[in-house]
Order: sequence, then structure tokens, then C-alpha cells
Amino acid sequence: MEMTTSAGGVVFRVRNSRPEVLLIRDLSYDDWFLPKGHVESDESLEGAALREIEEETGLTDLEIVKYLGDFERSVESGELKKEKYFLVRQTSDDTPRIEQGQNWEIKWFGKGELPVFYIDGQEKIVRDSWDIIETLTK
Repeated sequence: MEMTTSAGGVVFRVRNSRPEVLLIRDLSYDDWFLPKGHVESDESLEGAALREIEEETGLTDLEIVKYLGDFERSVESGELKKEKYFLVRQTSDDTPRIEQGQNWEIKWFGKGELPVFYIDGQEKIVRDSWDIIETLTK
């Protein structure tokens, strides 16, 4: 079984005095996901996470705050994926934009508004990091 490594982020901001996280949804499905993608052979995990977030959301003014953790999952193709996530702060008021050619929706969510996630491990990472996000945004 082939193993690949992906990196991504829980991107957060403060809006109207409350923290929000950024999620993406393929319009063909109801479930949401975090921005992430494959780590290239010549880049760091942090670099891959920031590149993938920029490619998928258009956001560039970002700061990695801390490493949140990882998990492994199998996909239908038989590939084993190791996904690594960072907590990432948006440092400007830039508006996310959809990656060209993608049939996606991008939306900010507060803690009580979190939707169903496509990948359970991503939902766990977001929910487990919420206390950190709230502490950083006070």
C-alpha cells in the first residue's frame, strides 16, 4: 500500500469578536473539509500547508501558530494518507477565493456552527483546537 503525506491547516480569524474557522465544500456533496494537499519532495510540512491553503483559498496573509497533529486514513484507491495539520491565523481581511476550476464553496464557521465534515479526523482536529483558538483570539 502506497503512503502519501499531506499538509494543511485550520485557518482561523476573528470576526465580530468571535473566532471562526475556514472550511471548503465541493458543491457536489454536503460535507466540508480543511484546505490541505500533498507535500512536494522539496518542501517542508509548513511550506506545503501554506502553499495548499493559498492554492485552495487564495489567502496569502497567513501565520502558522502551531502544529496540531496528524492522523492516517485509507482512501478508496487503496492509498494510505498521512495528514498533518497546523493552526494558521489569517493576518489580514482578505476574502477567500475559490481555486480556478473547482466547483467549491468556501465559508467561515463559528464554534456552534460547525457543519458535518467529510473526514472525521479533520473534524476532531478542529474541535480539539477550539480552546487554543479561543485563547489566542481574546
